[in-house]
Amino acid sequence: MSDDEPPISSAADELAERLADHVRAALAEAERDAERLRDEARAYLEEQRRRIDAFADERARRISAVGDRLLALAETLADRGERAARLRGPIDDILAALTAAAEAIAAEARRPSITLPEPGEEPAPAAVTRLTTRPHAVPGPAAPDAPAAADDAPARVRQIARALPRRPGTPRRVPPPEPPDPPDPEPPDAA
Repeated sequence: MSDDEPPISSAADELAERLADHVRAALAEAERDAERLRDEARAYLEEQRRRIDAFADERARRISAVGDRLLALAETLADRGERAARLRGPIDDILAALTAAAEAIAAEARRPSITLPEPGEEPAPAAVTRLTTRPHAVPGPAAPDAPAAADDAPARVRQIARALPRRPGTPRRVPPPEPPDPPDPEPPDAA
């Protein structure tokens, strides 16, 4: 070995030093990259957490609004149910009255048609169909003030017919003149 040549140990030390510097620089670079990746990962996770929280908050708000609407609708239905329960009795009464009226109409329709008696003819007694389901709703026959004479029946029928409302579109009929009272019978000759 010559004196000009550096000793092997110093070249190896120098090489080892350069390699160590290079490794340290690579490690430092790797640590910086790792720290940068950790920072990016933290930022990414934080952003995703914010997005998930915002989504969850919006979802919770919508669920709460739907729940409020459902609650309001349930209260409305409950109110309507209570009103329906209160109306059930009167509606049942109306249905019973309508049923009784329909039965009375059907019974009346099965009867033969009504014919008015001829003048001077004795009127037949009329049967009255009464609603039996609600007897308090139909007044009973009125007690006559005074017994009506048999001759008054046609006049009474005409009076009632004139008091009835006309059907729409029917012309007003002029009633026929009342027949004159029959002359008093002449007393037999006492001669």
